[in-house]
Amino acid sequence: MHRSRIVITSALLAFFIKLYIASHTIGSSDVVLFQQWGRLIEKDGISHTYENVKLFNHTPLVGNFSAVLVSLCGHNLENLDTSNMQVLLRSIQASHFPLLLRLPGILADFLSALLVLHITGRYFKNCPTWALTLFALSPVSMMVSGYHGNLDSLLPLLLLASLWACLESKAGLCGLALAFACQIKVAPLLIAPAFFFYWWQRKEWIRFSLSAVSLTLAGWSPALIGAPLAFFNNTLSYSGYWGLWGISYWLKASGISGFTQFGTFKLEPAQKLVIAATKYLVIGISLLFSWRNRTKDATTLCQTIAIIGCAFFVFSPGIAVQYFVWFTPFFLLATPRWHAAITAAGTVFLFVFYNTISNGTPWTIKPWVVGISANKHIPLWGPWHVLPWMVFVAYGVWWLSKGIRQKHQTLEPEVPVTIS
Repeated sequence: MHRSRIVITSALLAFFIKLYIASHTIGSSDVVLFQQWGRLIEKDGISHTYENVKLFNHTPLVGNFSAVLVSLCGHNLENLDTSNMQVLLRSIQASHFPLLLRLPGILADFLSALLVLHITGRYFKNCPTWALTLFALSPVSMMVSGYHGNLDSLLPLLLLASLWACLESKAGLCGLALAFACQIKVAPLLIAPAFFFYWWQRKEWIRFSLSAVSLTLAGWSPALIGAPLAFFNNTLSYSGYWGLWGISYWLKASGISGFTQFGTFKLEPAQKLVIAATKYLVIGISLLFSWRNRTKDATTLCQTIAIIGCAFFVFSPGIAVQYFVWFTPFFLLATPRWHAAITAAGTVFLFVFYNTISNGTPWTIKPWVVGISANKHIPLWGPWHVLPWMVFVAYGVWWLSKGIRQKHQTLEPEVPVTIS
């Protein structure tokens, strides 16, 4: 009861802090983009948006949700003067669109803390209270859910629900939760093999696959039917922004010809080759560890997903800062101390990033300021990404060395004992 009170109180405190930030700020430029996409979808439909807006790389559910928010906000978002940024921002803030866009993620964070508390109470009893409290009060989550303006914070809750279904031996429910996660982002496809092979081993893969595949395809059907090629190019093939993270950052910094261009579109052949190679590498790591760990119990799924998440952050040529919340529950349940290290490093990086793009503190209570990441800001916040990236590299090295030690101990022959 004492632990439950601490975690629930922390989660409630975080909930109200995020709510305060979301109600007093516009957030990042994503909020403005979602508002514009919502207006376009409401007017011309989701298929037209995929085909005419390359930057729109979200799922149909997310796009239609933004259109519903625009509709709910009513006359405040009609006939906006997009030529005057100050007027546009004041109109968006007055419409409560930024708050409504962030509200699902803020609520999801609170529910995630409760679900983690429930799971650790039954299956991970050694998880320390301080780690659960850090998860509930995570500064990374505070910035992403409270300020950024996206729906990424729904992923941890839905993926946790998939894990809980495995722990409770509910294959169909696991597939449904994973499919709902795929309606928010396509990233859950990366860890889908971990769940598939887990149920394959237990002869429940058909039930899992039917629920997961049918709901995923049903949710994606507006795009798959209306604009399949654009959906594939914009969403399923999205590779992030080259030159700002990990491998792509170091290649660009090297000055080697063919790797020096920033961006997402019109990349050099060498850049496209690296993107393809790293994608297949991460997918290969996902398949390898998912298959190797298929015979282990459901608690080991946390380790498998944590490894896949680590590989994603180490090898991905481009990420967005809001991705930091995706795998946090699994880092927590698999290795609480590493979760703390990742949270600490991510907090430093995200604070510098948001503080830079929002023109200095206190960016969490500036009502008419929007955080726009321009190229001129990159030299200021770009190098700070090295801190969390190196933590992920260290995490991966630690996992590999741990596995090698365990394998060596297993293969080491017993020394016969002679009794004289």
